[in-house]
Amino acid sequence: MRHSLAARRRALGLSQSDLAERVGVDRSTVARCEQGISTPRPWYRPLWADALDVSLAELDALLGEAQEEDVDRRDFLQGAIAAAATFATPGSASWVPAEADLGSIRAAVARATRLERATQYAALDVMLPGLLSEVNELASGGRVHAQEATGLLSQAEALHAWLLIKQDRPDAAERAATAALAAGDKAGDVCVAGAAMRCLGEVQMRAGRFAVASDLSIEAAEIVRRARLSTGDALAVIGAGYLSAAMAFARAGDAASAGELLDAAAASAADLDHDVSTPAAFGPSNVAIHRVAIPTELGDPIAALDQARRTPVDMASGHEERSGRYLIDIARAYTARRQDAPALRALLQAEQLAAEEVRMHRLTHSVLITLLGRERRSRTPALRPMAARCGVLERA
Repeated sequence: MRHSLAARRRALGLSQSDLAERVGVDRSTVARCEQGISTPRPWYRPLWADALDVSLAELDALLGEAQEEDVDRRDFLQGAIAAAATFATPGSASWVPAEADLGSIRAAVARATRLERATQYAALDVMLPGLLSEVNELASGGRVHAQEATGLLSQAEALHAWLLIKQDRPDAAERAATAALAAGDKAGDVCVAGAAMRCLGEVQMRAGRFAVASDLSIEAAEIVRRARLSTGDALAVIGAGYLSAAMAFARAGDAASAGELLDAAAASAADLDHDVSTPAAFGPSNVAIHRVAIPTELGDPIAALDQARRTPVDMASGHEERSGRYLIDIARAYTARRQDAPALRALLQAEQLAAEEVRMHRLTHSVLITLLGRERRSRTPALRPMAARCGVLERA
């Protein structure tokens, strides 16, 4: 049954383009997999299975059936490609990455970035090991495209570090962020290196090393600024670095420095004039979010809530991580004001937007434990069910 994969797609009422959009690949990739010419990359297999509503074992069966009847043609094509490569690179024993390999890795890193920004952490956790393995091989295996591949390696390692921060694994996150910085430096891409350095600063901030975190985050912004780049990527890294430093100072109780850096970030956001997701999530909305987060950290919930009312933030789809974090901070401010019902409403709204972010976040847990400690069930009937979903009910 050569077209069993296609039959499954049609049974779901999907076109090849529909399936490609769900998985995060292009339509030609779907067509090649349905014809048995190629198979999904390892990090994409869970996404294919989810898009087709099948288990990984069922996906393997569908792919196996598609490949069996096409094996002779594939063997011929692969043999021809290998022969062509031999003639193209006489006397060379080094594996040289093809542009097609680079393109697939580029698309995979973009897909992984979207998963992180949308707080689809479980899918990202499944995808990253295979992606990191292949991008490592691409970056170290040959001369052609090695520089760009090394930049992609930096981005993949940084995504790994961000995920490990969310999982509250600071030691592993530090190793991944350090690897991201080393790869970004080797690639010679100042924006990628700056984004990795800012990530390392966030790792230090999570560990409570606020002075180190602020130094790293400011330097992340400054190395890009000193390069005199005027691109959107450069403005995003500069602004995001200043925001991270502002938060580090806020957590250290330095309101003046936090305010100065927040204003510096706002200047970058004004020049950028829109929100972006790569190489750092940054834009006017991120600045508005930090204008709520920073007074919350500084113990001024009234200012935080006033700011939220004056400048509500409505981020576009694909920025669920930022939206969820913003609502967590609003919940924290309401909790500090002992306004428990609106605090819980903010958390429930955040959970609807970014369930994985909210349920695993330590600040969510802190708010829920506080609310449970002074619970009045008639006022907050949804509190205990949410605490159970977040795994904190037994800890309260």
